[in-house]
Amino acid sequence: ALQNKVRESAHETRRQNMKRLFPLNARIVQASPAFAHWPLDVVDSIIAAAVPLTFSDGDMIVEEGTPGHMLFFLSRGKVRMHRASATLAVLEPPALFGEVSVLFVEPRWASVQAVANTDVWGVTKQDLWHIFMANPEQFLQAKEITNFKR
Repeated sequence: ALQNKVRESAHETRRQNMKRLFPLNARIVQASPAFAHWPLDVVDSIIAAAVPLTFSDGDMIVEEGTPGHMLFFLSRGKVRMHRASATLAVLEPPALFGEVSVLFVEPRWASVQAVANTDVWGVTKQDLWHIFMANPEQFLQAKEITNFKR
């Protein structure tokens, strides 16, 4: 129990530091092809909705086959995307993952695991859909670009 409290305290400190030291910004969001050409005011809406999340080396961030409730902008660290034991990719910042299941409302097609202490900014499907409904042209563009990853 004490070990879990210490670990959670460390994660909370990292989340607070992320806001100061590694804030989500337009450069990170627009590094993804899905959001590369979005107007800055819409990108700012995504940034405002994002929450900082921290993971330790070995933590599973998303699991293959589960519903996608959030997409993630990788801010610091490294993650491994895999299906079963086969590595599909190793991502480093700036990177986006989790968008396929959010945009297409389908189960996660791969697992993503932290391979170092990793900081991400997460945007919930609900928040993202509110942004999409207010900006249908950007939604269709993101969906079309992301469709190639499926």
